[in-house]
Amino acid sequence: MITSSSESQAAAFREGRTPPTEQLDADTVVIAVPTGDPGNSFTLCSVLFGTDGRAIVVDPGTDTPEGREHLLRELRDVGVTTLTGIVVTHLHPDHLGLAGVLREELAAPVLMHRLEDEAAGSTPPGPAELAAALDAWGVPADDTTVRPWSEGAAAPAGHLGDTRADRTLEDGDLLALPGRTIRVIHTPGHTTGHLTLRDEDRGYLFTGDHVLPTIFSGLGLGARTAENPVTAYLSSLERIRVHDGDQVIPGHGFRFTGLAERCDELAAHHLRRADEVRSVLADDPEADVWTIASRIGWSAGWDALTGLLRVSALTQTAWHRARLLQLAD
Repeated sequence: MITSSSESQAAAFREGRTPPTEQLDADTVVIAVPTGDPGNSFTLCSVLFGTDGRAIVVDPGTDTPEGREHLLRELRDVGVTTLTGIVVTHLHPDHLGLAGVLREELAAPVLMHRLEDEAAGSTPPGPAELAAALDAWGVPADDTTVRPWSEGAAAPAGHLGDTRADRTLEDGDLLALPGRTIRVIHTPGHTTGHLTLRDEDRGYLFTGDHVLPTIFSGLGLGARTAENPVTAYLSSLERIRVHDGDQVIPGHGFRFTGLAERCDELAAHHLRRADEVRSVLADDPEADVWTIASRIGWSAGWDALTGLLRVSALTQTAWHRARLLQLAD
C-alpha cells in the first residue's frame, strides 16, 4: 500500500503551495524549493550530512529569485557550511537549475551521471530532424497539428542543460560522504542518464522523477538514445522495486512508502498503452505510427493533441510500436 510519510508535504502538494523544511533524522533534511510553476509548485531537495559535518545536496531545484533565496536561507538554517557535492538526478531545470548557484556560493562540485552530462552539452533535434521523423511516422503532408513545428514554427532550445558536471557518476558508485553509504543506481527512462540514490544504511531512496507518488513521469525527455525509453523505464522500475521497505524521497510530491506497489502501478500504466498499440497492430499489422496514435484512447482525446503534445504522443507510440515488434521477433 502506498502511504504518505509526510502529511505536510502531501497537503502542500494538493494545495499547490510550498511545505516547510522537514528533518527526517539528525543527518537528513528535505527542503521544498518553490519552482514558480503552478502545476509543479516545488521540488524536494534533500540534504545529507556526513559525520564530518559536510553535506551533499540532491536536486537543488529551479533557479528563480524566490527559489534561490529560499534554498540558500534554508541551507543556512539547517547548518550547511560546507558541501562535498551537489548531486543532480537528471538535467531538467526544476532539478538542475540551482546547481550552478550552489557551486558558486559554496565551492562545491556538481555531480551527475555521465550520460546526463553528455546530454547537457548536446543540441536537441531541430526542425529538419523532426520533419524526417514525421515522414517516417506517416504524418500526412497537409497536417496542421505538428507539421508547422517541422518548418521552424517553434525553435528548440540550443541545449538541454545550463550546468555541466564537475564529476560524473556511474551505476554502483558510492558517494564520498563519511559515515553514510549512498549508492548510485542508474535508472534511465525519464531521461537517458537519470539516476536514483539509495542510502543503504537508513533505507532512504531518492528517486528524482523516476518514481513519483501520484504523477506518471514522461519518458524520453532528454537526449536521444539508441535504447528504447519504454524498455529502459520498465527495466529501471524492476531494478528498484526490490527496495520496497525503503522510504521514498521523490523529486516532487511527498515522501512515501509502498515502493513496489507504486512501481507496479507505473509499469501497468505504460503496459496498458502497449496493449492499445498491440490491439491496433493485430487489426492492421502494417499500421504506421500516425494511424496507431490516432486510434489510441489518449486522456485528452486525439483531436485535442496539437503541437508538442501531439509530437509527444507520436513519439511514445513509436517507442511502443518498436518495442512490440522487437518482442515479436
